[in-house]
Amino acid sequence: INDELIDKTTGQVKEELLEEAFCATCLSKSYTNERMKDGFNFVQCDNCGLVYVNPRLKEPISDAFYVSSDLMSTLVQLQQQEQKKEAEVKYIPILEKMKQYQKNRSTLLDIGCSVGNFMSLATDYGWKVDGIELNKNAHKFCLSKGLNVYNEKIEALNLTSKYSVISLFALIEHLHAPDLMISSIKKNLDKNGLILLFFPDWDWDWEHPQVNGRAHLWYFNKNTIKLFLQRHGIKIQDTWTINWLKGPKRIVVASLEN
Repeated sequence: INDELIDKTTGQVKEELLEEAFCATCLSKSYTNERMKDGFNFVQCDNCGLVYVNPRLKEPISDAFYVSSDLMSTLVQLQQQEQKKEAEVKYIPILEKMKQYQKNRSTLLDIGCSVGNFMSLATDYGWKVDGIELNKNAHKFCLSKGLNVYNEKIEALNLTSKYSVISLFALIEHLHAPDLMISSIKKNLDKNGLILLFFPDWDWDWEHPQVNGRAHLWYFNKNTIKLFLQRHGIKIQDTWTINWLKGPKRIVVASLEN
């Protein structure tokens, strides 16, 4: 999927498409080169150990890919066809665990909600759910299901109410500016609200398809996500892993530190 990005003389992504990055967890600019894969360079932070892509695609190029590319449209179609059983295997255990936090919490905002599979199931569990999805086809599909979904980035929205839970499924690893996302989440989260994260749990398996420099910029694990959240005054309440799509995925439930 990266052919149009590659400089055929170097085998690497064209320099004019790239920008320098620094560690999302500790903000350090000191790193060690780890590996080149599919034209992208992967590094490890010398301070905290976070693995990330550096240099990375410029944000407007990545945004265009997610909003309207043919590949993303194909992925949206596949998610529309996702069997109910497959969605339940992924989401039901999470929703069951969230029951313990549901007392005095009723509203949920799912950022990057795709075609709304999690939103639909969360509604069945009694949550009042809104979503945010930038891909036009996925957004249109959500609306056809009767779901309330915004088609703008959260930092551009002027939301009038705060949420009990804000969830990000398979999103944080894609973000150019995760700090900006967390700041926006804190702005729109109830004082006693929770943040629900779901992301690939980095286990040094370089051959796994999730090691994709075009899409996945950050490779968090239990330790680096904890440090990242701590820097924002957020404390992990619970965390666990599941095996999904032939690889470990980490779920994190976190809250604002008082």
